[in-house]
Amino acid sequence: MLAVPLATNQQKAAIHALKTRAGLDDDHYRDMLRQQVSATSSKNLTRDQAGRVIEHLKLIAGQSNAPAKKKPLAEGALALDGPYAGVCRALWLAGWNLGVFEDRRDTALVAFVERQTGLKAMNWLRDEKDGRAVVEALKAWIGRTTDVAWDADAKMLRLRGISIARWRKLAVVRAQCRKLAEPAPADLDAKSNDELNRLQAELGRRVRRLGERRKRA
Repeated sequence: MLAVPLATNQQKAAIHALKTRAGLDDDHYRDMLRQQVSATSSKNLTRDQAGRVIEHLKLIAGQSNAPAKKKPLAEGALALDGPYAGVCRALWLAGWNLGVFEDRRDTALVAFVERQTGLKAMNWLRDEKDGRAVVEALKAWIGRTTDVAWDADAKMLRLRGISIARWRKLAVVRAQCRKLAEPAPADLDAKSNDELNRLQAELGRRVRRLGERRKRA
């Protein structure tokens, strides 16, 4: 039987470079590998598997063969980059849609992190220890007023075939429904990630309006 050629060092380097560019932390990265090639590390990937992972990461990172035109940043947006940019942005947006944070912009996220932890953006975006500290700080702050099941047993997630990122999307929607005192949609688990994003945004508007009414009462 012919030996299956393993991934080259060049492929492995490309995978880790794209992982960083895509803003994946270690948990999200391992979830992606499990979904794409049923692995948890690039160490023993075949060349074919590595190629599939590279192409998938390129899609996540928004990289294509054609040179992309840079769009001007929206007001308050920052060109945040690094392994923890994506997950921290997602948590900040979740907090905004749960009525915890009053400003959804990147500038507010960076200011919050520096105020609560003393960490500068360039550090927590790239340093693993600081990045994880920021993630936990955001989860804890949101948890002060909102009950969100951020984390789940890895084995259970594998059995259900969902990533931690999707689990958190579902958890945020369920928490929003509890805030609004209404049941979660019956088809919630069947919704696509795009549908969950739209639902989270829609419920977020209602949660914020509810919060404003309570402040005026």
